[in-house]
Amino acid sequence: MDDLNFFENLSKKTGVVMNERQKEAISHPGGPLLLLATPGAGKTTVLNARILYLILRQGVNPENILALTFSKAAAKEMDVRFNQLYGQFVKQRIRFSTIHSFCYNIVRTYYQEQRIAFTLIENEHGVYSKNAVLKRLYEEKTQTILTEDKLEELANAICYIKNSMIPVIEVQNIDIKVKDLRLIFEAYEHYKKNAHPGNRLIDFDDMLTLANQILEEDPTVLLRYQKQFPFVLTDESQDTSIIQTMIIEKVTKLSDNLFVVGDDDQSIFGFRSANPKYLLDFKTVHPGARIIIMEQNYRSTPEIVKVSDVFITGNTQRYKKSMFTVNPSDKAIRIHSFDYGYQQLTYIIKELKKKELIGQTAILYRNNLSAINLIDHLEGANLPFYVRDFGYRFFNHWVIKDILNFMRFSYSDKNVGILETIYSKFDSYISRQQIDYLKSQDSTKSVFDHLADLPNLPAFRKKNFQELKRQFKKLNTMNPLDALRYIRHELHYEKKLEEFSERLGLSMESSHGILVTLENIAQGMKTHKDFADRLKYLEQLMCESA
Repeated sequence: MDDLNFFENLSKKTGVVMNERQKEAISHPGGPLLLLATPGAGKTTVLNARILYLILRQGVNPENILALTFSKAAAKEMDVRFNQLYGQFVKQRIRFSTIHSFCYNIVRTYYQEQRIAFTLIENEHGVYSKNAVLKRLYEEKTQTILTEDKLEELANAICYIKNSMIPVIEVQNIDIKVKDLRLIFEAYEHYKKNAHPGNRLIDFDDMLTLANQILEEDPTVLLRYQKQFPFVLTDESQDTSIIQTMIIEKVTKLSDNLFVVGDDDQSIFGFRSANPKYLLDFKTVHPGARIIIMEQNYRSTPEIVKVSDVFITGNTQRYKKSMFTVNPSDKAIRIHSFDYGYQQLTYIIKELKKKELIGQTAILYRNNLSAINLIDHLEGANLPFYVRDFGYRFFNHWVIKDILNFMRFSYSDKNVGILETIYSKFDSYISRQQIDYLKSQDSTKSVFDHLADLPNLPAFRKKNFQELKRQFKKLNTMNPLDALRYIRHELHYEKKLEEFSERLGLSMESSHGILVTLENIAQGMKTHKDFADRLKYLEQLMCESA
C-alpha cells in the first residue's frame, strides 16, 4: 500500500479527509518532527492518523509506540478517538499516557526490581498526605498558620521548583512570595526521604524527578525504554516542563523518532513551569528536524479566526503563522464593555433568556472566584447550567468563615467560642489571656459586660468594651449587605486582613475579591440566616453542577 492508497482507504472507511499539510505530517518518513497546530487544525486527528501510518505503512509494532500528552482527560480522548476511527485497522491497544503516568511506571518498575518500598502521598488522607505534611512543616518552621490559599501557593511553588529543575541553593531567588520557601522545601524533601525508613514517600512531582534520575544514572534502564519505545509522539507539547522535556529527550535519543505536536501560542501553564521555549529551540536541539505548520481552522467562522489571528500577533516570542478557514461566514463578533460587574451579569442573564441561546452558550471566566457571582445570578434567574473542572474551595475559605462568625456573634455576644475565632480580626482590644478568662465565666452574661467588670481596668478600656457591645447589637439589626460593609469598615476587619496578608505574604487581591463576591450575593437579602443559607445552597449547587 503506497501513501496515495493509504489516504484514499482512510477516507473511504472513516470519512476523514486530510489536507496536504496534514498528509505531509502523517507520512513523515522518520526522525524528529515538530508539528505546529493552530487551534482547530485537527491535531488529534493527525496524531492518531500518524500512529496508524506507522503501523500500516512502516510496519511498526503497536507495542513500540508511545503517545504522551499533558492531562489524563487528553490521553483518554486520544485513546477513545483512535479506537473509534481506527480500531477496525488495529486490534492491539496503543499506549496513550500522561507524562506523569509514564514516569510513575518507570519509578514503580525500578523500585520493585530494587526492592524499594514507596507510598504515593498525593491522594492519601490523614497525617501522611501531602497537604497535611506541608501544613505541619510550614507551621513548625514559620510559627504561623498556613491558610488554604497559602497551601495551594506553596504546593505550586514546589511543583515549579521541581519541574524547572531549580537547584536548592537558587530557590530563594525565584519570584514566588512564600515565606521561608527554601527552608520549607528542604524540610519537605528531607521528610519524604527519611520519615519512614524503608518506605519512601513520593508525590506527583517526584514521579518526574525520580524517573529522570533513574534514566540518568542507570544506562540499562534507559536502554530498556529506548528499545521498548523507539517511536514517541507528544501532544500539547507547549505545556511540557523542563524536566518532562529532558525525560522525553532521553527516551528518544537512540532512535530520534520524535513526533512533537503543539502550539507555542497556546502555552498557558507557565506558573507550572511549562516551557514553550522547547518548541522555539526545536531545530537547535534537533538540527535535522522538520517543522510543519497546520494553519487551517476547521472549527470556527472566518470572523473568529481573523480576530484571533490578529490578536495573537501580540505574542512576540513565537513562530509566524497565519490562521485561515474556508468555513462559511456567520455572525460578527460583538464586544460589550461595562463599567461595573453587576452590569455585565445583568447583560449576560438578559441574553441567555433568549431561548435560542439555551444549551448553546459557554461562558469563560478569568478565575474560579469570578464564577461564584455568575452562578448565583444564573440560579436566581432559573437558568440551567453546569460547571466544568471547578475545584475552588470558595465556600470553605477562612474569610467566609470569619464573616459568618461575625454575624453569628452578633446574635449572641455571650458565645466565647465564636469570639475566640474572630477577636484578633477586628479592633477588639481583647487579649489571649482575657479570652481564657472569659471561658471560665458565666455564659449567661455578655462577654463585654464580663470584660468591663475586670478589676483595675482603665476607664477608657471599659468604654471600648461598652462601644463594642453597642456595635454588635447594631450589626444584628442590619441586612446582610449592610452588615458586611459594617464588618469591613466600621469593625475594621479589612484593615486587619491587610495587616495579616502583608505579614504572611498573602495576596490581598484574593481576599478582597471574596469580600466583594459576598456583597454581591448579599444583595437584596433580609436576614443573616438567609445569607448563610444562600451560601450553603450555592455550595451544594456547585457540587451537583460540576
